[in-house]
Amino acid sequence: LENYSLEISKYAFNTYHNDPLSHEMYINALIDSKNFNEALKIIKVSKSDFSDYYTFDLLEAKLYEINYNYEDAIAIYNKIMMEHPNLVDVKYNAAKLHNALFNYDLCDSIFLELLDIDSNNIKFLNDFSMIIANRKTSNREELNYAIGLIEYGLNIDKDNYKLLDTYGWINYKLGDYNKALDYINKSLFIKRDSMALEHLIEVLNITNKSNQIEEIQS
Repeated sequence: LENYSLEISKYAFNTYHNDPLSHEMYINALIDSKNFNEALKIIKVSKSDFSDYYTFDLLEAKLYEINYNYEDAIAIYNKIMMEHPNLVDVKYNAAKLHNALFNYDLCDSIFLELLDIDSNNIKFLNDFSMIIANRKTSNREELNYAIGLIEYGLNIDKDNYKLLDTYGWINYKLGDYNKALDYINKSLFIKRDSMALEHLIEVLNITNKSNQIEEIQS
């Protein structure tokens, strides 16, 4: 099926070469098939043919991210944001990369800007909170701030499995293991998500309940 999709998109690219969507479709198919070198070659051609179509810049940044070339990806996102300052998805991607590069102040300032734009965005609330929770440098005050973001999100969507898992995970980081288990289990009851399972296993290990892990994984 993957090869079929690649062949179809390649046919569209060759047949409708003047349509940027055919380029985009082919590049995405190449990335999905992990043919990264060919994808980058097509991106260079596409950027030359359609200089105002910033989607090709995004695809190039995506390739750099896949290959852990975060600095190059950030440079592309910065260029796009200068030309198109209102693209929240680009800001969101840039914020996550700044966190990966330990540029925490930049990461946080972009997430705060995103929350100013859309304070009810569950993805922004959850991902910013999870980023704070997973930093080794986060102190109790910062973790409590993240808890507040998740509580705000749960007031919007009380059954969101990602928010429930993140709430449990932050409580684990704060040392409240009972509440952590409660909320991670609530998350898993709604959806058996791999990240929540990893969180549950870690909490069970630290609470000496590792005998339950085989039952969970089965």
